Amino acid sequence: SATGLLVHELSLNGLLIEQPANRKAPTQFSLLLPLGEQKPISVKGQFVRRATKRHLAYQLEAMDSLSSERLQQFLYLQHRALYPQAHPE
Repeated sequence: SATGLLVHELSLNGLLIEQPANRKAPTQFSLLLPLGEQKPISVKGQFVRRATKRHLAYQLEAMDSLSSERLQQFLYLQHRALYPQAHPE
């Protein structure tokens, strides 16, 4: 990634990133978050805590309502792909 931040887990209001090698992780950030094949969304993050030796937890906030809606849709589609039995047609 261009920032060196590697997303390990993602939710509507948070993300877990892998500590960049030989770099200090930011206490806060504003960036474009890629969503697979979709256009990236604008988000900002605030450091919350060290989750493990290599992973840091951040509170995540979409910068606008469209980005928030797109994040919701992306997470829904990912969940649906991983757990099709939870989403009967």
